[in-house]
Amino acid sequence: MQIIEANFQSILPLWQKELWPGRDDIEGYSWMKFGGGHYENFYNPEKKFWLALDKDKKVGVISAHSLPDQESIRIRGLWVHKDYRRKNIGSLLISQAIDWALDRGVDSIWTYPRKEAWSVYEKHGFVSDTFWIEDEKGLEHCYASKRL
Repeated sequence: MQIIEANFQSILPLWQKELWPGRDDIEGYSWMKFGGGHYENFYNPEKKFWLALDKDKKVGVISAHSLPDQESIRIRGLWVHKDYRRKNIGSLLISQAIDWALDRGVDSIWTYPRKEAWSVYEKHGFVSDTFWIEDEKGLEHCYASKRL
């Protein structure tokens, strides 16, 4: 198993097919604010993407990006192929994002994970900051953060 840095174009097809099927507005970063709402003004965040590879097969992905406040990092888009789940791949991907956040010197990192992925975030010290929130597709999420 290998974790490599990637670019948005290389992970977008996975997100479109596996994580967010039917969405046509997927960008390399999110306008979502921690706790709800969205940023109103355009910003150009620093973005990072990582792929988990088993030989040449893409089996996992995650991204991270800076936020306008420059004090936190958002991680998003964690996906691991169903045949590779519970094999530490999600954990390796989250570790990449945390390490990048630490290198940037920010105070915290946050995410909006699906309930089905919660255990891997909790393992890395994330705490749920909200109750579970059901989205328009019936999937449950919560805002979760980790102090660095």
